Amino acid sequence: MQTRKKIFVLFVIRRAYIRWMMNDDMELVAEYAAHQSEPAFETLVARHAGLVYSAALRHVRDAHLAGEITQTVFIILARKAGSLNSKTILPGWLYRTTRYAERRRVAIGSSRSNHFTCSAQIV
Repeated sequence: MQTRKKIFVLFVIRRAYIRWMMNDDMELVAEYAAHQSEPAFETLVARHAGLVYSAALRHVRDAHLAGEITQTVFIILARKAGSLNSKTILPGWLYRTTRYAERRRVAIGSSRSNHFTCSAQIV
């Protein structure tokens, strides 16, 4: 019985921490959007860069490309910070944006390789 109680308490604490973290994330996004606060943006990057990088690496399987995608995602965040709703769940938004950036980057890369292949055949 004691173990169940401990598990329940840990669950409640974890849920409260996640809610606090999500609210804190959106406060940082709002602060960056309103005042171009570099410390707020640095905190967001430090907090979520691992998530974005690992999601990108898992799909593209190239460390250099995953790093480029990570930079792209945070550039998009910087541009769209003012348009994000206060109820946005930032880790979810970042993951979705990472997937979008991956698909764009892979599509651009494959069209470039097709272009170079066609050019090489012409010459």
